[in-house]
Amino acid sequence: MEAAAAQFNWTMEPSGGGGGEEYGVREEFIWSLKAMLAVVFVVAIAGNLALVWAICRQKNFRTSNYAFLISLNLALINFLVGLLVVGPLLLQAHYDDFMLGEVGCQLYAFLFNIFLVGTPLFMLLNAVERFVAVVFPLK
Repeated sequence: MEAAAAQFNWTMEPSGGGGGEEYGVREEFIWSLKAMLAVVFVVAIAGNLALVWAICRQKNFRTSNYAFLISLNLALINFLVGLLVVGPLLLQAHYDDFMLGEVGCQLYAFLFNIFLVGTPLFMLLNAVERFVAVVFPLK
């Protein structure tokens, strides 16, 4: 399980110790990556919550039932990605250790892969449904 949690080596140190200089990575670069990850986390959570709130609150966003469901589903999926994937990754980057234990590591890997495949699959199914609705409309 340690190998799965160690897939993101934020310190850029080899397992035998040493420094990041062995890889030619400066500490400022590592901190800039951590800062960008924090920005992605905040924007993902705030932006998707604002979108869900706007969709549910404003009636003019619900003119098309199809667009309403697609927008709401994608916003909720992206919110969960920000919370359940980027959040633990940000904690791991900050503390240089995976803090959720073995079960948390397995759950994190499972959720990461579900969201990685699930979001494009959801968009593909919606595109196929729209294609069928346009090419073969109900008579």
